[in-house]
Amino acid sequence: MARRNVVVNTSPLIYLAKIDELDLLRKIFDEIYVPLPVYEETQKKSEMEDAKKITSASFLLVKTLTEMENDMTRDISWDY
Repeated sequence: MARRNVVVNTSPLIYLAKIDELDLLRKIFDEIYVPLPVYEETQKKSEMEDAKKITSASFLLVKTLTEMENDMTRDISWDY
C-alpha cells in the first residue's frame, strides 16, 4: 500500500487537540509534517491545554521549509 503523508495546517491541529483527537492523524496518515511556522503559531498561547497536547504529540514531524517550499505552499494556499 502507498504511504500516506500529509502536511498539516494550524486549524486542524488546534481543533483536534481541543477535542483530544490528535491521534486521528496518526490513524489516517503514515507521516504528519508540521511546518515550523505552523507549529510556532500553535504555541502562541503555550499555556493552553491544546498547545501542550500538540507539543507532546511525538508523531508530529516539525520541519523547517526551504524558501522554495515556502513559495510553493503560498501558491497552493491561494487556490483555496
